[in-house]
Amino acid sequence: MGLTRLALVLVFLVIRLNTSAQNKIEESTVRVEPAQSRKASNIRLAAKPVKLTPQQKRAVQLLSAARAEAAALEPDMWAFVLWKVARGLEAVDAEKSQAVLKEAFLASQSVEEKQAESDCGMDEVCHVKRFLQFGILHEIALRAPEAEDLLPRAEPDVRDQITSSLISEYTHKKDLSRAEALLQHQSDAKYYPYSAACDLMAALPASSPQRLSIFLQAVHNFRQQKSGRLVSLTDDLGEMVDRFWQTLPAAAVLDAIDVLLESAKDRDQGQRMQVSFSARGGKSGSFSSAYQLRLFQVLPVLEQLDKSRAEGLLKENESMRAMLTQYPQGVLSLNPKASHQGGDFGIYTSSIPWKTLLPRRRPARLGNNFMRKSSGAQT
Repeated sequence: MGLTRLALVLVFLVIRLNTSAQNKIEESTVRVEPAQSRKASNIRLAAKPVKLTPQQKRAVQLLSAARAEAAALEPDMWAFVLWKVARGLEAVDAEKSQAVLKEAFLASQSVEEKQAESDCGMDEVCHVKRFLQFGILHEIALRAPEAEDLLPRAEPDVRDQITSSLISEYTHKKDLSRAEALLQHQSDAKYYPYSAACDLMAALPASSPQRLSIFLQAVHNFRQQKSGRLVSLTDDLGEMVDRFWQTLPAAAVLDAIDVLLESAKDRDQGQRMQVSFSARGGKSGSFSSAYQLRLFQVLPVLEQLDKSRAEGLLKENESMRAMLTQYPQGVLSLNPKASHQGGDFGIYTSSIPWKTLLPRRRPARLGNNFMRKSSGAQT
């Protein structure tokens, strides 16, 4: 059977098997509860073993055959087939599905990136290995903590993304010590998980010394990696400053502000950007440089910690007065709850190189386009 046809058959089997089995699971887990009890509890009962129809049994047999025959395929297709087989088995045999997912990940390690240096914006085309590993590990992480054991074998970018997800998941489950231990391994990561670190800091008591330890770790990482980062109002060291400055030593916060402003200046020297943001309620604004966005982010904090310096910076950047008059608390004016909870900021930040701004044309958005989403506690 050709690879394309095999892939299509697998996708069909996965959809059909999961849909049918899910219907049976839902039928087998229905329980009549008083209205008040139903409202108070969203916990789902454990599913009873699924009794398969003859068609479903045949589908399972075909998936098992595909699993056996996949070893003869090229590594990328081998991993892909196993991944889809695992998806098909999930609703009827979770244990076997998990085992096949691990096989799929091991198969992905043999994949060679043919366009490793290019970036076409589609990982499934340009970075097949990264695409496969992220999808497979993400599914393993959703079902069991075993994904953590596989992280050292994953591609660096995949490892960073999955680690961030696991930290947030452990934090949500109140397994804070495990989240802290995993975050510690990210101290020198190329992409520090600021969002997950914020989740963890928010879950810790305000007086916990671990809050300061995490903050100092984030500042250290930002110093190391600042040259490669685009500015953003969220998922960034600046967000940590905005949210937690009141519970941290002033000296540590002021040092972080210095690092943020210095990094923005360096970025503007390398490539000046027009940076804009939009938030819920029609709130929006734009800046002619990364440095201006950082001033918008940190000046309200600096006003409380070092008023004379804040006034001096504002005099040097008179164009910021109008924006700060409109949003006197900076980011917190966009979302007043942001200092107390993570949740969905609903803030979208985009960066456009000045050289792409042509007269009378609306340029395509490039660079850092990011929308914050809730992850339980979330950033």
